[in-house]
Order: sequence, then C-alpha cells, then structure tokens
Amino acid sequence: MKLYDGEKQVGDWDQRHVKGLHEEYQDEGMNGVSPHFVINRISSALVKGGRNYVTPIDVLRSLRDGITEVTSSDEERKRLLGFIDEVRKEFDDLWNVLDTSVGPDKPKPRKFPPEPDKDLMGFLCDHSRDLEKWQRDILNMIREEMIYFIPQMRTKIINEGWASFWHERIMNDLPLTPQEHLEFRRLHSSVLSPGSKMSINPYYVGYNILRDIERRWNGEEDQDFPETNWHDEKLTRPTGEGLKKLFEARTDECDTTFLRKYLTQGLVENLDMYTYRLQELHGEQMWVVQETDWRHVRDTLIDGMTNFGIPVIRVEDADYLHRGELLLTHAYDGKPLDQDYTSRTLKNIQFLCKRPVHLQTIRDDKPILLSHDGDNFTESAPK
Repeated sequence: MKLYDGEKQVGDWDQRHVKGLHEEYQDEGMNGVSPHFVINRISSALVKGGRNYVTPIDVLRSLRDGITEVTSSDEERKRLLGFIDEVRKEFDDLWNVLDTSVGPDKPKPRKFPPEPDKDLMGFLCDHSRDLEKWQRDILNMIREEMIYFIPQMRTKIINEGWASFWHERIMNDLPLTPQEHLEFRRLHSSVLSPGSKMSINPYYVGYNILRDIERRWNGEEDQDFPETNWHDEKLTRPTGEGLKKLFEARTDECDTTFLRKYLTQGLVENLDMYTYRLQELHGEQMWVVQETDWRHVRDTLIDGMTNFGIPVIRVEDADYLHRGELLLTHAYDGKPLDQDYTSRTLKNIQFLCKRPVHLQTIRDDKPILLSHDGDNFTESAPK
C-alpha cells in the first residue's frame, strides 16, 4: 500500500514492481471482494469463536458464511467458494483436530440455535414462548432503537470532537461583542472539560485530536514530540493540508481507528491521560496512576471500546440439559463480569423467557456457571 501511495522504496520492493504488476494484470484491483469484507469476516470469526485469536479454519468458515454479501450471481458465488475450497485443502491435516463445517460434512448433534446467536434480544423476540404480542413489540422497539444508534456509538469521540471544533471555528469568525465572546468561551470551556479518572470526555479528546491533526498536516512541528517514521527517522509532513486531512479522517474513521491512528504520545501526555486503579492508602480507597506509557494508555482506551464496552453474550443452547432452559455464553476477553449487574440482568432475561437462565463465563481463570431461576442467583461449575 505504501508503494501504491507513492513511496519509492519499501523493503526490497520499488515502483518498478508496481509498474510490472499493472502491465501484467491490467484489471488488477478492479474485481474480487473488498478488503473491508475480509476484515469484517475476520472480526466476525473472532467474536463468534469467543477467543482472543482465530485459526485459518475459523477465517475460511467466516468467509464462506458471508460470501453471499458480496456476490450478485450464483456463478460468482461458486467461483469464490471454489477459491475457499482450494485454500481449505492446505489444512486437510487439521480436520481431525478442529471441528469445522468448511471441510467434509460430519454429523452434528441437534442443538438450537444451530450456531451461537449474538443477537440475544432478537432471539428472545422470535423464540420466547410466553411473551404476549405487546411485549414482543416493545422488545423489538428497544432492539431497533439500539441498532439505529450503533453508528453513533461507533463514532462518538470523533462526532463530538467535530462538533466542538467547528463550533469554535464558526464562532471565532463571527463579529461577536467582547461579552458575547466571553459567554461563548465560558460555555465552550465547560463542554471541553477533561473528564474524570473513571471516564473520558469525548468532546475534549475528539476536539484535541482534530486540532492536532490540523497542526501536523499543516506542517507545524511540535518541538517536544518530533514525528518519526517506523525507522525512527524524522518524518516531514506536507504543508497546508490540515483541513483536507480533517475531512479525510472524518470520512474514513470510527472511534477505534481514529484513536489508533491519531492519538499520539504528545496528546496523551499533554492531556494527562493515564490508566488508574483503586488502591487503599492510609486506610482509604483512592485512585492512583497505574500506567503512564502512552501506547498502553491508547490501547487500554481502544480495548474498552470493543463492542462499545458491552460484554459479548451469545445464546448457546435454548434447550440446556434437555430441560428447556436457556444457556448463554460470555466471550471472555480478560475482563470479568460485574457480579451485581450480571445477577440483575439474568433475572430480567428469566422474566422474559419464563425459565431458568444460565451464563457460562470465566472468573479467576476458571470456568463458572451463573444461574437465575427468577428467585435465586447461584454459582456452580459448568456441566
């Protein structure tokens, strides 16, 4: 990609290789599937697998399951499935180790749903046997409203920062009186307060990142934090392209990619962004700084945005132990569930499905089964 973007040399490759590819494959890049589709299917495989890694088989299965999203004809679908089948043959030695539906068909025990279902609300709407029609309607309204707000949830930091950035730019260009300008500044400062140790202010973080992008792509250097490339060589930015870069970032990024690309060491240190933990000092619980490394702070912030900070819960079995009970599984990512919140949530799910509900998760590196029958919340070892 760096070569395609104009860099003369990347490793052992240079512009001659790009030219040769264009000459040999004149339609190169003009057909096939979008890289975004592949990235989304890998992400789907990771979420579906409930692990912090994916195997080649997981990726092949996910690509196959989503191939209808990018094909408009049976012929194209068969062609792409043929590619997947060819790649699958490279992993034939894994069939005895990994259970996969990409390879030869194997008899499977009957289970409902056949595959884990991440849409818990939708599953309850469709399959709970004891809900009245009006109850299903309310659940569907809640679910549809949540789906509607997902794009806003993905771009909260960049959205709020964008609004604050342009609000200030417009107000500065207006012929305000000193009193009006003072009133605006007072309001603007309150909106852009740093936040607390427990949470960040999306207006504050987004606004400062956007200002930093404009500065960097206008060619203005930060003497305290000079920019370098991956070879630790000084990086020279273009001049006068700040606004262009702002609109590019606004168009292309969601919050996680926005922070990954543009939250720099200078910003983390200037905005006093650290990670904290509760610690007892002199008999009192106090928040103390846990980590100051800027990469760790950035990655912790991004990690907290995975799935919007909401645990990934899947419907695993609607006939658990053949008793008509509901089994859910938690895609454990190293962060344990809040015990009180989990108890209340399971009680509410039990109210909707009118049968005992179980949730399998991890605590202290050991599997545990949390259950609620409508009256009592219990813990046990998974069966």
